[in-house]
Amino acid sequence: GEEVTAVLVPTAGHQIDPGDLQRRARKEISGYKVPTRIEIWDEDEVPWLGSGKPDKLQIIARLASRNE
Repeated sequence: GEEVTAVLVPTAGHQIDPGDLQRRARKEISGYKVPTRIEIWDEDEVPWLGSGKPDKLQIIARLASRNE
């Protein structure tokens, strides 16, 4: 029941083309690993843990609430 989702944060001055990302992923990884949903977030939207790692549980919760 989970959806493969990529949450990406572009570096300053760069843009990300979700369609291009999916095309490249289809060529390089197994089909079931290719994201069916791609979200582009600003850096300040990403929740972080005290260890400096992204807070995966908070990210999953935010994605679920955006999907409702």
